[in-house]
Amino acid sequence: MISTRISGRLDRLFFKETGRTLRQGEPLYEIYSEELLTLQKEFLLAKEQFEALGKEEPRYESYLRTAEKKLSLYGLSKTQIEQLRKSGVQQPRITFFSPATGIITEINAAEGQYVNEGALLYRIESTNKLWVEADLYSNESKLVSVGDRISVRISGYESTPVEAKVVFLSPEYRANTQIVVMRGVIENPDMMFKPGMQAQVLFTHSSRKALSVPVDAVIRDENGNHVYVMSDKNTFEPRMVKTGVEDFEQVEVIEGLKENETVVATGAYLLYSEFILKKGADPMAGHHH
Repeated sequence: MISTRISGRLDRLFFKETGRTLRQGEPLYEIYSEELLTLQKEFLLAKEQFEALGKEEPRYESYLRTAEKKLSLYGLSKTQIEQLRKSGVQQPRITFFSPATGIITEINAAEGQYVNEGALLYRIESTNKLWVEADLYSNESKLVSVGDRISVRISGYESTPVEAKVVFLSPEYRANTQIVVMRGVIENPDMMFKPGMQAQVLFTHSSRKALSVPVDAVIRDENGNHVYVMSDKNTFEPRMVKTGVEDFEQVEVIEGLKENETVVATGAYLLYSEFILKKGADPMAGHHH
């Protein structure tokens, strides 16, 4: 939470939209403050007294240090104080910089607004580490444990999977279905990933041999799941199958298919639509697995 250290008028906001990535040390806002002008004047006066009388009177050094400490406590950086020391010129408007790196999630100010000391201006969330959450069905929950390292493909960055560490597993009951919420932690030092991005979780460490078909090969309707299997040359027939775990590319087939059988991998929905168009009925109507 970024709040003002001092009362004054916000003359400029360097960030005006939420969702922007902000890095530590970037300018956040510029403020005009009578109180800051007074503190700068005190510092310059203490500096002049120290330079003129500091050798004879040691107390003037403590006055200068106190004045400098005040400026620092009110948010001026060492660079800004040093510039004031060298130039000897008061700055009517002071720029304040971000103390943290993250994403701006809230802005509670506008340019030209007068603010009191402690007023909330920005809320920034750190994104050096992100959570990835996935809902697992009961037959998938046994594939992962807390502490496992899993592979995650994030939308837009599928060619470079990242590793996440599983830190949390929580059984829940939703819509009459028992699921397990899995949470993993992803390192994000380059701020490449943003909260809310979609991701695909891969349990590659739990790989096992299984019969699988491409996702597009499986037709799903109210009667269940089925695929089109080649029964003769240029002839295909629908067959009910029972599926298991799946990802965006492959679906495990537990029952209904044998190894080396030929199935329609692309165009299955076209066959399905053609059948209904010509026959006027679902090819699997009356078939239950």
